[in-house]
Amino acid sequence: MTTRTRKSKTFEPGHGYTKEEWDAVDFPELTDEELTNMRPARDVLPPEFFSYGGASQIAWAPLAGASEKASHPPVGRRRDR
Repeated sequence: MTTRTRKSKTFEPGHGYTKEEWDAVDFPELTDEELTNMRPARDVLPPEFFSYGGASQIAWAPLAGASEKASHPPVGRRRDR
């Protein structure tokens, strides 16, 4: 199971970077034009990226664990204590 990390919109100390580093990052939201002009990864990345199976393995990794768990019967609590 993957865990999501909370993305902070304000600086919080103790995450491995300084306030100056936080303030130096300029990452504006994508404009409507940029979103319209986006292309699929297969059109942009080299074919070698997809040929070794890395991309497909990464995309399906969470699903593999879920199917294995589904094949086992659920474990309940012991009631003899």
